[in-house]
Amino acid sequence: MATPRKRYYRQPDSLLREPWPRDVKLVSVLLQCHMNTRRARDGIPDAESGRVVLSPADLKAITGKSWLSSGRKLLETWSKLVTVSLKFDREFTEVDWPKWPEYQTYHARNSARVEPPPAPVSDSVKNKGKATLGETKKRRSPKPPTADGYAAADMLGAKLTERHPGTSVRRTAWAREADKIDAPHVEILATIEWLFSTRNTNAEYPFVVASGKALRDKWPNIRERMGKGKKPRSQATPAAPSFEQPEGPAATPAEIRANHKAELAGLDHLVASGTKLTPYQVNRLRSLRKMLGEKPEGEST
Repeated sequence: MATPRKRYYRQPDSLLREPWPRDVKLVSVLLQCHMNTRRARDGIPDAESGRVVLSPADLKAITGKSWLSSGRKLLETWSKLVTVSLKFDREFTEVDWPKWPEYQTYHARNSARVEPPPAPVSDSVKNKGKATLGETKKRRSPKPPTADGYAAADMLGAKLTERHPGTSVRRTAWAREADKIDAPHVEILATIEWLFSTRNTNAEYPFVVASGKALRDKWPNIRERMGKGKKPRSQATPAAPSFEQPEGPAATPAEIRANHKAELAGLDHLVASGTKLTPYQVNRLRSLRKMLGEKPEGEST
C-alpha cells in the first residue's frame, strides 16, 4: 500500500529575514499551503504541482483582498521577488512557479526510485587517455621565428626603446607576429621606419604601435594610410613595392639608407661614450652594420 501524501511542505526559514512587506510574506506562505493541499488532495503530479489556477475565492483567501484587482496587485508584487510568472484569464489567475517542486525535492525522490544504478566501468575505459608509467605525452613546440622576423622585432624594439626608454620588449613573440604578416621583409622594415618618422608622428591621427601584435593587427590600415593597399587577386604578378606617401614626398632608397646611417651614428656615439647598451640596441647595431656593410669597431654591453 502506497504511503499517502503528506499535508505539509518545506518552508525556508530565510523568509523571516527577507526585507519584504509583511503582507507579501503572508502571500508566499499561504500560496504554498494552497499548492501543497491541491497536490495532496487532488493527486496532481509532482512535476505539475508548481502550476495552479486560482479562483476569486482562492485569491481572496491567499491575499486577504476582497477586490480582484487588489488581490492581483499584491500577487504581482510578490511575483517580482521570486521566479514566478502570472497569467490573468477573466476572473481566474494562473500562477506558474517552476522552482517550487524542485525545492520540495519531488523530482529528486522520483528520480531516485526510477534511475538504475550506474554500470561498472572497466579498467580500460578508466585509463583511456592517461599516460602509463614511463610514458610521457609529446608536446608540440612552437615553430621558431625566422631571421627576418627577428630583424623586424629588433628594429621595432630599438625604435620603441629609443623613444620610450624602459619599454619591455618581447623579442621572440614579436618576431613570430612579424612572420605572420603577409608582406615582404623589406616592406615590413620600411613600414616600421615610417611609423616612427615625422610623416606619421606629425599626422592628425598618428598610428601608435607598441608591440608586434599591434603591428600585425593594424597592418592593413597602416598600409592603406601609406598608399600601399593590397593588390587584387586578379593580378598574376604583384608590382614592385612602392614607398609613396600621401602625407609627404616619396621615400627613396637613398633616404632610407641615410636614416639607417644616422641611426647607426647615434648608436656608435653611445658606444664611444661608454654607455651600456641594452641587448636590443646591440642587436639593432649589428643589424644596421650588416645592412650597411660596415665592420664592427667595438661594442660595450
